[in-house]
Amino acid sequence: MQQPTLKSALLIIFTVFLLLLQYPLISIANQRATVLDIPQLYLYIFGTWVLMTVLLGILLENNRLKP
Repeated sequence: MQQPTLKSALLIIFTVFLLLLQYPLISIANQRATVLDIPQLYLYIFGTWVLMTVLLGILLENNRLKP
């Protein structure tokens, strides 16, 4: 099986995180409950953003190191 190209991997990551931030999934986190006095919706959005940034960083850094 061939390794995915950088372009296709970036497209897959973008699509997955775009879907994670759409209405049906984001409404699950839209509750009145809090975690450490932070609303769940804020944690979900911020956590998703941080996860996307870390994954993109790892992907781009690994691609930069390969000859």
